Amino acid sequence: MSYEKNNIVIVTVVSLLFIISSAIVYFVFFFEEPLKDDVKDSIYVKVTDKDIIDELKNIIINNNLIELAKHEKTIDNINTASNEIKLNMSFSKVLKDTNYKYDDKIDATLLDSYFKDNFKDKIYFNKKDILCSCEEKLYIYDEETNSYKYNLEHTAHPIYEAYPYYTKVLSVDKKNDIYVIKVSYIWNTYTREGYTNTGYASYNDSIDKQNALFEIEVPSVNYNILNNTDINVDGYAIKEIENNYELYKNKLHKYIYTFEKENDIYKLVSFKFEK
Repeated sequence: MSYEKNNIVIVTVVSLLFIISSAIVYFVFFFEEPLKDDVKDSIYVKVTDKDIIDELKNIIINNNLIELAKHEKTIDNINTASNEIKLNMSFSKVLKDTNYKYDDKIDATLLDSYFKDNFKDKIYFNKKDILCSCEEKLYIYDEETNSYKYNLEHTAHPIYEAYPYYTKVLSVDKKNDIYVIKVSYIWNTYTREGYTNTGYASYNDSIDKQNALFEIEVPSVNYNILNNTDINVDGYAIKEIENNYELYKNKLHKYIYTFEKENDIYKLVSFKFEK
């Protein structure tokens, strides 16, 4: 009888030790504490949907948000951007969207609509004359009619500006209705004669004509900066970039746009620059 009791005790002790050991192993190696709602809400997930990626990329390009990248500084609140940046972003977008003739007036309320439609926060800015790169007035603001008109006294001169040849989406991450898209640009300059054949890692390099990434040879054609096709230098540059991207990627600057989706519309919240 005593022998049987001892056996029962031994079996019971061994069973308890096994249960305790199993519990320790589970809690140490396998147990995951359920995420609290606020923790779940703080986690970004990678976006792989090509339609969403392309939509965000096109919003940046079509709504002239590339203007922010020219200045290469972080703007956590768009209202901290200079009045000049705000004017250039909005006015050039409005100008592109209208069939403007030199003797037309441009309704300045379109600038208000631009900010309302594209930015999360209410954007404050002063409507002033639009200056040319030569510092002369290019479009004059008339406060009485709340409109802009081209300055016919502005002296014609060669155009020299820089825009991206190419926009490369590096990543898109999402948290609830917040979307963060990181891109790189390869910039080039153009004049009245058309695009140049050199690519740069930044706007400033392009303007200063320094630290060129590449120069391409293209056939002699009549370049049209408003109608980019594969027969012009822009098309040849894109092929150069796509074929040799690995050579350039570590030299490119990075620009991060944060959008919030509101009633199916992506609105810009902030902009970050990474060299």
